[in-house]
Amino acid sequence: MHDESASQAALPLALPDPPLHVVVGDANRMATRILLEDASLPASVVILHGEEGSGKTLLAQLWAQRVQANILDMMPCKGGYYLLDGLELHDRDGEEAMFHAFNRIKGAEAYLLITMRDHPSYVPYILPDLASRMRAAYPIGLTQPDDTMLRTLFLKRLYDKQLRVDEDVVDYCLARIPRSFAALHRVIEQLDATAWQSQRKITKPLVRTLLND
Repeated sequence: MHDESASQAALPLALPDPPLHVVVGDANRMATRILLEDASLPASVVILHGEEGSGKTLLAQLWAQRVQANILDMMPCKGGYYLLDGLELHDRDGEEAMFHAFNRIKGAEAYLLITMRDHPSYVPYILPDLASRMRAAYPIGLTQPDDTMLRTLFLKRLYDKQLRVDEDVVDYCLARIPRSFAALHRVIEQLDATAWQSQRKITKPLVRTLLND
């Protein structure tokens, strides 16, 4: 088996300070309750999964701040809390590192929150032992946003990017993008890049051009 020290390569180096505001809707209500309100995690390993832009990292960072979680080091403290944000498994070395992380968490009777894009049951694993551990973890899914949540998120991210957009342009844009976090994320990034490069006001014709590209 691969040396346990390789597990460090799969783990973050630091936990940044998260923003304070979470937009709560049906898509993330259960995750918000479990991570930000409940007294403890429902299992020793919890996997928060959802598509790009769904707010996994924000919720995970707020949870880490709340419980004073840290990165997963070589010897977790007994009963401590740890976060692994943005897990991606591409090869045997990465899977072996993750397998050792599971063993260290179990040995220390600690708690680990993992964020990843896909449901752990749908990931094609190389190592059967890791597959069984990932699929036995407690999954929390972030579903697609409803119209109210999508609009609130859209306005919040425009504000975060300091983009000024008229209300009718917001309505026009929301009526034409797919109801998904990923689509919202892409459109906001496109609007931000275009506004910065062209120094133009965001208008309906500009939005139409972006959405048709």
